[in-house]
Amino acid sequence: KYAFAEMGITLIHTQPYDPQSKGKIERFFRTVQTRFYPLLELNTPKSLDELNERVWKWLEEEYHRNPHASLDGKTPHEVFQSQVHLLSFIDDGDWLDAIFLKREHRKVKADGTITLNKQLYEVPPRFIGQSIELRYDERGVYVYEDGKR
Repeated sequence: KYAFAEMGITLIHTQPYDPQSKGKIERFFRTVQTRFYPLLELNTPKSLDELNERVWKWLEEEYHRNPHASLDGKTPHEVFQSQVHLLSFIDDGDWLDAIFLKREHRKVKADGTITLNKQLYEVPPRFIGQSIELRYDERGVYVYEDGKR
């Protein structure tokens, strides 16, 4: 939710047990089952890498290049290309990595430490007694103040 908000994306979920609202993805799944699965039965992939390669190839060469009735006879590729001017690109990959960090709040103890995931961390003494925001991943734990590391 935080990452989407920082990117200006609204996260919307469909209502449970409302198949009509999931029609597009359900239709895609049916297309995969009827048009891609039979190709696998003819020649079973020998590895996950081979399966992934074949899925991407099928998507690019078949699915995205064939006209769809729901797109008024246009291909998904054509529709995407007609709207590519609406895309915005991210120049700073570090910013993108940072917004996907996990987040927690902790109150800094009198000895200048906090605990996160049963691990004790020392923070700068100026934070003693304050509640701080921590962001972390498998590479490290970072203190954030006013949205800045």
